[in-house]
Amino acid sequence: MATDSAKNDTSTADKGTMTPEQFKKEYPLFSVLTPSDFQVKTKEDQDAVYKNSRVGFASIRDTAEVNAIFSRPEIKTLLKGDLKFLWSAKSPFPNDETIRELVAIKVASRDGRAPLDGGAVSSARGDRSVLTNKPEITMQMNPEGAQKWKRMTSENIGKQVAIVLDEQVYSYPTVQGEIPNGNSQITGDFTDMEAADMANILQAGKLPAPCRIIEEAVVGAIFRRKSN
Repeated sequence: MATDSAKNDTSTADKGTMTPEQFKKEYPLFSVLTPSDFQVKTKEDQDAVYKNSRVGFASIRDTAEVNAIFSRPEIKTLLKGDLKFLWSAKSPFPNDETIRELVAIKVASRDGRAPLDGGAVSSARGDRSVLTNKPEITMQMNPEGAQKWKRMTSENIGKQVAIVLDEQVYSYPTVQGEIPNGNSQITGDFTDMEAADMANILQAGKLPAPCRIIEEAVVGAIFRRKSN
C-alpha cells in the first residue's frame, strides 16, 4: 500500500474520467474489491488498517471474481505460502447484507489445520458483559486446549484470531492479553442471537492461527494504485 493518503486514494479522478469498462481493465481487482484503506486520510487510521486482518469489501456477487484474481499464478507468487483469504459469514454493514469482508488468514501449521478446533472447547455460551451489559461470548477450554490457548494468546497480544466454520470467518477478535486458564470472553458488535449462534459455532467450528493483514511490502506489490 502507499504510505501516504495521496497515494492511498484510488484515483477519484481516474474513476471520473474512465468508463466502467476502462476502469475494470485498468484496475481489475479494484473494480470488484474496495480496499480497507479506501478514503483513509490520517496516519492513525492508516496504522489501524495495516494492523487489521481485513483486506477489503466486496459484493457477494463479486466474491468469485476476487477469488479468481487472487488465484492467478502471477499473484500467488507475490504472496507468502502461509497466507490464505477467506470471506466473512455476514456483512459488516447492518443495512446492507449483500456485502462481505475479505480477511487475510495466516496458516501456522504445515498441513493447514487450525492449532485449535472445536474439540478444545469444553463449553461456550452467549452472555452479557458485566462491565458493558453488551452481548458477548464466554468460552471455556479443556485442559489441553487451555495450554495451547495460553501459548497462542501470550505470543500474539495485539493480533487477531479468526473464528472460522466451513471456510467462512465469523469473527476475528484482537487478543488483549495472555489467557492462562482457558476462560475467554469474545466481544464485538453482536446481538444476543448472534452471540448465541457464535457460541454454538465455537463448539463445532475451528479457531485458525492468529492472523493479520499481509506485510505492507507485499501488499504494495499487489494493491498500489495510480495517483495523479
